[in-house]
Amino acid sequence: MFIASLLGNLHPAIVHLPIGILLLAGLLEWMMIFRRFRSHAPLIPLITAIGALAAILACITGLTLEATGDYNGEAVDRHKWAGLSTALIASVYFVVRRKGGHFERYPNRARWGSLLMLASVTITGHWGGDLTHGYGFLWKGVISAGSNVTGDASAEFRPVADVMQARAWPDLVSQVMQAKCVSCHGPSKQKGGLRLDDPEHMLKGGKNGRVISPGYADQSEIFKRIMLPPEDEYHMPPEDKPQLSSQDRILIEWWIANGADLKRKVSEIGIDDSTLAVLKSYEAGQQGVAQVESAPIIPVDPVAKADPAVIESIRNQGVVILPVDPSNGYLTANFVNAQRPSDSLLKLLEPLADQLIWLKLSGSDLTDAGCETIARLKRLTRLQIDHTRITDAGLKSLLSLDQLQKLNLSGDSVSVQGLKQLVVLKALRSLNLWQTRVGQAELADLIRSLPSVRIDTGGYQLPFLPSDTMIVKDTRKK
Repeated sequence: MFIASLLGNLHPAIVHLPIGILLLAGLLEWMMIFRRFRSHAPLIPLITAIGALAAILACITGLTLEATGDYNGEAVDRHKWAGLSTALIASVYFVVRRKGGHFERYPNRARWGSLLMLASVTITGHWGGDLTHGYGFLWKGVISAGSNVTGDASAEFRPVADVMQARAWPDLVSQVMQAKCVSCHGPSKQKGGLRLDDPEHMLKGGKNGRVISPGYADQSEIFKRIMLPPEDEYHMPPEDKPQLSSQDRILIEWWIANGADLKRKVSEIGIDDSTLAVLKSYEAGQQGVAQVESAPIIPVDPVAKADPAVIESIRNQGVVILPVDPSNGYLTANFVNAQRPSDSLLKLLEPLADQLIWLKLSGSDLTDAGCETIARLKRLTRLQIDHTRITDAGLKSLLSLDQLQKLNLSGDSVSVQGLKQLVVLKALRSLNLWQTRVGQAELADLIRSLPSVRIDTGGYQLPFLPSDTMIVKDTRKK
């Protein structure tokens, strides 16, 4: 298995040998038209023999690579048969040229044979480029130059008219994946056995299982991979491929966290103001990118990288630590698999106070005592402490987080009196209070106290649509 895998991985390196060698043989053959070059004719059979052997070796490694299951489909079959044809044509051309010896024998056979070989090499190489770099790779730069379109795949994104009325999967997420992911995870090529070009294959996952956990972005392998630093060998997309922008990553996180729905519109799923501001960039196409990149949810000032040893020690306790954006040093921490009481584990985060800006303790055993430790993480902009054991006393400890923009308190035992303390948090823009002790009568008073904060109390009632019901009729004859 190891040898087969090694042979397959050698194909991209070996496949360039027959291309160069056979092109040289074909070029020399046509140079024989000029008498001064005919003394080099005996070299052609030797060069062709080497090229033919290299083509055969490329076919062997290519067939081995296909057997891994990472490649299949019409494009692979086309490239495979073209490659096998090239190896056969090169071998026949070698036999003809060896028997011919000098130019005077079989000149036309050799010349037209070399032309057929050159055409086969060119076609095989072109289809191989389509397979590894995407359809139309050879012409992409020429077309782009003539139409003022950049060669980056992200330019293919079609802006939507109204993001709130756009369907999350087909109009937004699917377009991002088509532009940035499908060249490696599409119908022709499936690295890791994963396809992202259609919902059925995407939700099924790859060789190592599912990559999307609907409702849990931080636990989804696809989100973990795109959040790794670019230099990490497991980062996706690879460094040599078009990278996801900040708004692409935020879009995918929002979509997965809200159930990875395949049919509903953005307005039907629900979205907070800061995420909506990011998604609005898709209405303006590339014009909105600069504005989104500097969105205040991520600090714009640089920060030193955290100590890898500290990060590793925290991860060993079941805390998920990921970069917020691979291009900077800011981090997010999620206590989803924490192995110790949250209050004591939080103390391990203090060395990361400069880098940590997002913290998630949803459903943990966090108490008011733990909030005192959280208060020392001064750069937090997003804090999820929903369904924990905190009270108004814990909220009081958080009043020093002057950069906090998003706070989730759903399911916590907090009151309006405690929440009114948050008026001192001038950066706060989003507050989630679903299933708290705040009643409808008190909500209006709280909104007046926090006029610049979007308060979300949940409990949405979506309108019934005729398309939500499928009627199945029995058409069998009785």
